[in-house]
Amino acid sequence: MNDLPLFADFAAKEEAAPASEEGRRLLEIVETIDPDALTPRDALELIYQLRNLASGDQK
Repeated sequence: MNDLPLFADFAAKEEAAPASEEGRRLLEIVETIDPDALTPRDALELIYQLRNLASGDQK
């Protein structure tokens, strides 16, 4: 009775939450991306921003 479908999605989201501040920041940035609105240059800059954040560089 612990596997109620009503709460399955909620539980999955809780488990997927990043534990670190960097992880939360990465997730926040990714969730706000509108891929259809990015130019190729914007996409490249975004990749560098995400890479720097993931590696701990705060440029």
